[in-house]
Amino acid sequence: MAEEAKKESCWDAVDAVVCINLDHRKDRWESFGRAVYGVIPEGKLHRERAVLGTTIAGYGQPPWFTERTVDRNAHWAGTAGCLLSHRNVIRRAVREGWRNVLIFEDDVVSYATAEGLELLGETIRKMGQDGAYLLYLGYTGRAVCGRLVAQRGESSVLQVDGVGSTHAYLIGGGMYGRLLTALPQEDADAWEWLASHRAIDAFYCNELGWQRGVRFYAMRPQLYRQSGSPSDILLGKKYTLGETEVHVLNRSLYSLCRMMRYPYARLKATLNSCRTYRRALRGGFPGYRKKK
Repeated sequence: MAEEAKKESCWDAVDAVVCINLDHRKDRWESFGRAVYGVIPEGKLHRERAVLGTTIAGYGQPPWFTERTVDRNAHWAGTAGCLLSHRNVIRRAVREGWRNVLIFEDDVVSYATAEGLELLGETIRKMGQDGAYLLYLGYTGRAVCGRLVAQRGESSVLQVDGVGSTHAYLIGGGMYGRLLTALPQEDADAWEWLASHRAIDAFYCNELGWQRGVRFYAMRPQLYRQSGSPSDILLGKKYTLGETEVHVLNRSLYSLCRMMRYPYARLKATLNSCRTYRRALRGGFPGYRKKK
């Protein structure tokens, strides 16, 4: 009974849980349901129809798609579908009056523990349900720096500069307006937006996380990971990375490092955005360098 009480305490702090899922992938919706059964209360759980990128107006058309981009059209279509799916969840949160929303993609595997969920609930209540923050329950990508915010046993919450992936993260209500202003207004605008920002997770990590007044947090160890199975939204092979390395610093050192990196990070994001946009406008969406 004590373990169940911890779980209920956690979900009392979350207004809604939304899973993004394509209409023709009922199997994924069912597998997601099995993954979170007994953990997330049914009354909190909602499904959001995912956007298939190949159906977005402008797909396959210049200037973003050319003869040179044929081998990567599917990748960019998937990236656009992912972007608009997450935007639609945020719009829904505003319509429904949710003070916060926990977004899942349908390929997650649960590693949640009662201890981790209890800490999650405590953290949300402490930061405020409608605060201006993102809280990652799972993440991938490059090593990041962070500072310890809260800890319970083996579970901890870290403030971080930004992490990769959007398969499991909570958005505080104070972020809705900022995000909806920054993300594409019309579906067809997704192509030009991606020409500057490349992907929604890259935008969060490289640009949003450095805006004043925005805070990023991450649970460690991760409560949800990606399964590694292919994604129909991305229309290609799913890549996954191992445990993201987080260098934990004390409060003073973290603040100093962030203050010193801020001008560089903002300048780098601006220059990268301009360079990517010019390349895409000149010859279509660019590819990614292959890692050796």
